[in-house]
Amino acid sequence: MIRSAVAFRRLSPLFLQQTRNFTLRRNKPPAKFRSFRSAFTLTTSLITLGLCYRYYSDTRASIHPFLSTFFRYFDPEWLHHVAINAGHYGLWPRERVDVEEDDVLNVELCGKIIKNPVGLAAGWDKDGIAIPALFGLGFGAVEVGSVTLRAQPGNTTPRVFRLSADNAVINRYGFPSLGLPSMRTHLRTSSTQKPPHTILGVNLGRNKDTPPASQVDEFREMARATGRWVDYVVINVSSPNTPGLRQTLEQVEKLSELVTAVKEECGKVRGVGDGNDGPSVWLKVSPDLGEEGLKKVGNVALETGVDALVVTNTTISRPSTLKSPPHLITQTGGLSGPPLKPLALNCVRTLYTHTAGRIPIIGSGGIMNADDAIEFARAGACMVQIYTGITVRGLGMVGEMKVELKKRLQEMGVRWMDIVGKEE
Repeated sequence: MIRSAVAFRRLSPLFLQQTRNFTLRRNKPPAKFRSFRSAFTLTTSLITLGLCYRYYSDTRASIHPFLSTFFRYFDPEWLHHVAINAGHYGLWPRERVDVEEDDVLNVELCGKIIKNPVGLAAGWDKDGIAIPALFGLGFGAVEVGSVTLRAQPGNTTPRVFRLSADNAVINRYGFPSLGLPSMRTHLRTSSTQKPPHTILGVNLGRNKDTPPASQVDEFREMARATGRWVDYVVINVSSPNTPGLRQTLEQVEKLSELVTAVKEECGKVRGVGDGNDGPSVWLKVSPDLGEEGLKKVGNVALETGVDALVVTNTTISRPSTLKSPPHLITQTGGLSGPPLKPLALNCVRTLYTHTAGRIPIIGSGGIMNADDAIEFARAGACMVQIYTGITVRGLGMVGEMKVELKKRLQEMGVRWMDIVGKEE
């Protein structure tokens, strides 16, 4: 009995192994079937990945607003850096449906026909590294920068604060920039990839350590270096995050001298745009000037021949309607988003009335949807720019906004340019 038990223990592993081998041989599919199954699995995986990419890469996909909500849990400056680099490497979605097949959304500005009135404000692509990707979202105008003559890091971090309860942002970036040589390279590369009937602009800022006496020469050099590759340059002396910068905007003589110098420099440039004209010169305005200050800027713009006014930059004021916690509201810097809208809208209205509509106005400040854009148009803006809105609604905002705009205008039986300055 004992011998039998010992023999059984010795034979059991051999028996089990033979049984397992037999089962595997019996269940093993033929070689042809295995090849077919592998090919089917690979094909199905590739098709699934392709469909997922096709879905993600369409700006109309509903995933983009969801991603925007999800990304709110990340540091805003880090997220901005990741997003703009993703655009640089072609990882952004693209607009796949053309809603500008007729002239309902067309804009007539500075001698050009632009296919839609939705532009990107400066600050999103500070160094011009994602210009083709930005146009791929469907913008009619893309403005990059602010660029400074010399590379500078900007202000210390943290310098961006998300006011989620208000869909707003406070930033004190202070013009972080890779400098003029880097921007010029990106503009030269991207300017020829610009879609038809769109415009590309560059926003010029001053280095933090530039003495006031050298400011004009600095802007001259930047206009000369970038003007050939863009449709317009923007003089930005309205940022609240560079000490002493806004003083130029408040002093008529200095502002007039600066604008005249940049206009003169741009007049020497032969551009790459339609007709090879040099770039037009725009001036960006602060919302904190007050009515009299705005009128003085309007007068300088008329006297010096400014081609357009960008109204407005961020504000250092803090509206009483803000709902975010005090530790966010009290941060130093410029406020953007919906809380800025009433102030910006009033500035557009004031300047349009004061200049009698003789200078085109680009409205900017708290524009989140088509209804906001229409309000700005009725107040006098022939184009609008978005910035904070795209961080709130996601990269699909541009296409959605154009569809909404076209629907509203068709319901009213008018074109975009028909409502500019026509407040009800």
